Amino acid sequence: MSVHDGIVDRDRAGAEQSLSHLRSRLRRSMKELARSEFNLLQIEIVEELLSGRRTVAELVEAIYSISRGHEGFATHYSRVRREIRQLESKGFVVPRKLFGRDKPYALTQLAVAKLTRIEGVEPGQSQHVVPRMDYPVYLGAILLWIVASTVLGASEHVSTIVVAAFFFTSGIAFCRFLQTVRRVI
Repeated sequence: MSVHDGIVDRDRAGAEQSLSHLRSRLRRSMKELARSEFNLLQIEIVEELLSGRRTVAELVEAIYSISRGHEGFATHYSRVRREIRQLESKGFVVPRKLFGRDKPYALTQLAVAKLTRIEGVEPGQSQHVVPRMDYPVYLGAILLWIVASTVLGASEHVSTIVVAAFFFTSGIAFCRFLQTVRRVI
């Protein structure tokens, strides 16, 4: 075992201890949520998703301790799937793949922010649907579109530069828009 391995192991142990502490605090926070807007199965689903991405089948196995092929698995599967849909409608859970039968689900940034606020801890960054740094990009694309539409009759050199700047800026704006949509969905 090298010195580097010892440092990595110590860091990993510290991270696991911090995560364990966070989980216990969030479990207490989940009880507060139960009184407000969530049922117990939804709380268990969120608690499992704190550990990372899980498919519905993995959630059923973790919550009910039964695996595929056992009697009652289908019943529990449909119950968990229904609760996942309700959590999705509340903005707490999001599928990480768009297509496929076994989609892994994860907590959204909104869910993590809400859970930490219940505990009295403010998240490190503010949660906005559209990041503030995107507004200048969107505004620049709109302004360049207006300028490009009015300059097209001007000299060829100027209109080429303006149209190129418009396409470049609108490409950046479109990419930022897709990232925003992905964050929300």
